[in-house]
Amino acid sequence: NSPFYRKYKKHHKKEVRGYPLAALAGQVEDETINEIQIEYQIEQVFTILQEIRWIDAEIFKAYYLHEHSLNTLADATGISKNTIYKAVKTAQAYCQENRQRIRGHDRELDP
Repeated sequence: NSPFYRKYKKHHKKEVRGYPLAALAGQVEDETINEIQIEYQIEQVFTILQEIRWIDAEIFKAYYLHEHSLNTLADATGISKNTIYKAVKTAQAYCQENRQRIRGHDRELDP
């Protein structure tokens, strides 16, 4: 056996051999359901953010959607880091309080 086989192929066969084929077939369907769930949760977060002060909601969206840190968002907007921190924490706390609505446990999925 070649060094490549011993290092890579041998281990790959062990992983695939014990994995049920039904689970492999179901992964595509699971990915579609996950995408639907994620889209629904994002919509719910935006709906919930409409219930708090608009400035807190907008800062929260900018912070997460554009993957900012406190420093980069403060530099980009001219808003103080303290104000940004308070706004993000306020929005996070409100979303945390309403996490059941975001997750949509009472909602049925229609893929």
